[in-house]
Amino acid sequence: MSLTIGDIRRALLNGGHMPLLDTVLEKALHPPARQAIETASTALLRPLNAELAQLVEGWIDGKALPAKQCSPGVQLSLRPIIPYGRNVSTFIEETMSAFKPDAVLLDTSPVTGLGAGAFHAFSLHNMLGLPLSLKTVASEGMVLDKGSFFPGSFLETTIIKCHLDRIPLVPIGPPYRRDPSRTEQLFRQFLEGIYEEFDHTLGSPLPAGEAAKRARKLTTRMWQGGSSIINEEREYVINDCCYLASRIAELCSFFKKGNRLLIFIAIEHFCDLEPLIKTFSKGRLFWDEFYQPPLGVRRPVYYRISEENHGRLWDHAGTKGPASTLSQKRFQKALERRIARIIREPLTLQAADLFTTQIMNATRHHPAIEQGAGVRGSLALREVAQGYAWLGKGLNRSALYNASLVTLPHRIRMKPGSEQEPLSVIRELTQEVLYGLHYRPPEEQVNAAKPSPLTRENLKKALEGLTDVSLNRARGEETSLSSQDWSFAQEVMNHPLVQEALRNAHYPADSQEALRQLLEDLEGRGMLEHLTPDHYTLAEKGRADLIERLRQKLERGEISPEKLAEMLNHIKSLPTSPSGIGLNLPKEKLSQFLAELMDAQHQGRSLNTSLEDIYVHYTLGEKKGVKTDPEKLDYQKLQIMIHHLEEQGLLKVTGSRAKNYTLTSRALSRLLEELIPKSSSSTLTRHAFKKQHEIEKAEVRRYKRGDVYRDISIRHTLKEMIKQGKTLDDIGRREFRAFDKKPGAQLDIVLCVDVSASMKEQAKLRYAKLALSGLAKAALEKRDRVGIVAFSNVGNVVTPLTDDYRIIVDSVIRLRADQYTNIGNGLSHARNMLLRDKSGNNKYIILITDGQPNAAIAAAMRAEEQLGKERIREHYPLPEDALRGTQRRGVDWKAKEQLGTRHAIAEARKTRDKNIKVSVLLITHRDELGEWTARKIAQIGRGKFYCVKTVENMPLNALQMFQ
Repeated sequence: MSLTIGDIRRALLNGGHMPLLDTVLEKALHPPARQAIETASTALLRPLNAELAQLVEGWIDGKALPAKQCSPGVQLSLRPIIPYGRNVSTFIEETMSAFKPDAVLLDTSPVTGLGAGAFHAFSLHNMLGLPLSLKTVASEGMVLDKGSFFPGSFLETTIIKCHLDRIPLVPIGPPYRRDPSRTEQLFRQFLEGIYEEFDHTLGSPLPAGEAAKRARKLTTRMWQGGSSIINEEREYVINDCCYLASRIAELCSFFKKGNRLLIFIAIEHFCDLEPLIKTFSKGRLFWDEFYQPPLGVRRPVYYRISEENHGRLWDHAGTKGPASTLSQKRFQKALERRIARIIREPLTLQAADLFTTQIMNATRHHPAIEQGAGVRGSLALREVAQGYAWLGKGLNRSALYNASLVTLPHRIRMKPGSEQEPLSVIRELTQEVLYGLHYRPPEEQVNAAKPSPLTRENLKKALEGLTDVSLNRARGEETSLSSQDWSFAQEVMNHPLVQEALRNAHYPADSQEALRQLLEDLEGRGMLEHLTPDHYTLAEKGRADLIERLRQKLERGEISPEKLAEMLNHIKSLPTSPSGIGLNLPKEKLSQFLAELMDAQHQGRSLNTSLEDIYVHYTLGEKKGVKTDPEKLDYQKLQIMIHHLEEQGLLKVTGSRAKNYTLTSRALSRLLEELIPKSSSSTLTRHAFKKQHEIEKAEVRRYKRGDVYRDISIRHTLKEMIKQGKTLDDIGRREFRAFDKKPGAQLDIVLCVDVSASMKEQAKLRYAKLALSGLAKAALEKRDRVGIVAFSNVGNVVTPLTDDYRIIVDSVIRLRADQYTNIGNGLSHARNMLLRDKSGNNKYIILITDGQPNAAIAAAMRAEEQLGKERIREHYPLPEDALRGTQRRGVDWKAKEQLGTRHAIAEARKTRDKNIKVSVLLITHRDELGEWTARKIAQIGRGKFYCVKTVENMPLNALQMFQ
């Protein structure tokens, strides 16, 4: 199909849009008005039950109701629930269908929970399976809360199900935690293990009441743990349960005898809430003892999408959530019908010519295209489209789309440094013209987001005011323009010239932040230059502009000759940078600099690294005796080198004070080409994975010219000789028999890479990234599909299976190292990714690691407790000679390594049992157990094993491994 759900999802992630989607959403789900969802937490409840909506609004305002005894005869059913999981949505749908409630009560906040959840549930992001990070903002602009919302979560599923079945949905949770505890984050991390185990429980058919029994068992075990974190959080949980019971008791007075209320309660509240609800029903005395009044927000709120990286959230959703949800199925079914109807819609010649003209114009105005298609391209597109029309079902959008992909990519020229391929650009702009799918935000939206630049005259005014303040503070002493001096910032921002220059500019209210932005603007226009990250001085251009302005003011009589002389002397006294502007580094040094930037980024967890960080890195290295090029110890020259790399498209620089840089996928490709020349790379790539595409047992035929020696079947040739009664001296070409090998099926390959802390050392993570890129390129040239899984403490799906090399490299360049080495969980994620795909292709996992497993998931630890240490040793025996190496690290570390090793081997066996091969590329070290484990995994997985002796050869070894 010429337009897929994946195309629309990618456009939405990039900030694009498609007007058709709103119409499809309206038809598929009939959602409430968008404005109501954005501003009212009761937008879903009010149309169904105005009285209940008024009650919830009273809670939001903090209004307490008169004490009432619970109405008898109201049937309550409490069900434990977790925030998200693969089986949560199915559990909720089945429970609601079986119970048929008159209302559903949710253990969530009415404002930051249900209100924000409804915003996501009826968003286009959710319809396409994408999570959202949302901010709950008060009317005065203060952010009250920020959270991530996922498709298939308990909140999203309940909202959609209740909306479709017209069931009132009532939030009963507190709007916020009154006294945030110091252990809350640690407690939430602990709950992750409970959620994972309970989600696994929901994955199998359960008899009535079994889910509640298992929830009680899990939470009882949790509260009996006795840790300080659990003990401190216990009190908060009980308080929350009293609040929930109070709201449920109030609600019971609103329902009649026989009404059925279904209550979804967070699993950590479940055990304590049941007895509390019974206590409330016993009388007024218990009500007075346990009742808690509502905690109101007391201010209007609205919801906005946060600037979070939603691509990262999508990866998380893919590993934690279901493959599809109720809302996605309804929306995507309606969308596919609509798209299919549009694609098949017949076009007149006049309409086709109009579309052709628009496509041609789009190639001439696309920001990544230097030269668009010409008249010949237009004629070729028209002719080929008519050919598709004759072969297919007439002239339609599908014919024009296919014709564009054939006739236009080779007729356009991309701008230097562009990362996009001509085919992908033509694909996007053709979809934009034919279907209205925009891969970028509207131009006016982009322009509105950009701050208004200062005019040249205003910049000169601001520079004069800045220099005047500097003169008054220096009085003969040499000084620089500092962005760190708070009093200096106050004086600058209060100077009349600066205030006049910035009158219509949207600068921060804080003086120091405003000064930083002003210094950046002046530096960006070439008027200032850095001495150090936080100190500036006048650049040659700035000096000339300032002197010219002062002389013009003297001619107009606005300043005296004495004032001019004083200012000129001060300008001369300002320090100058010793570096100058000229800098010409050879290609080899720039490549080395690029590699060092990548290694420096790996030392932190952020995708961005600042110019200040790399400057400090080189400075500290020099002090420790590391030989460093002088250019890298000069801040300005370092900035120029960064600019050179930016011009070549190897990194992107943001405009913040710290000059943050982010490496691009082109940087990875550049380093790979430097490491493996194209002449060698093409041969290695061509032969990699070749054997996996050949059927070993093939038919035998006569020898033909071009057959290589390994294709000749000696056994069948000898049989033919015996049959004809010939000797070796008589044998000719006619008697030779060869295998007729045919290309095998497509492979699905998951590259499972170690990103533990040890990968930061000796540039191992850099070379691992290069190895991933080389392997992916080789596999994709064989038309295989490739996915990426990274593992440290746990595994994480970085890239789902794809045949797009750009997507893979974009993901690989963003990998960062964490802490431990959980090979078992990495293999588990890789296996699950392959098994979820129903293509029927042969499955393959390539594990790249440098060390011994020293982590395992909670399920593996519980398995060891259940089986007992002796039985574990029987199931997964480890070599005694290799275990001796762990003695030096202490008992705890030894236990972690042995458990991690057994977990890795167990997952390797599970993977093999699913008919998935596992090969291992080990970066060698002196750990005998680590090498034994790697060899054992490859042996179990019926794959290959290669031990990398020199880390610089890792990308080359990876390709040679699959020759």
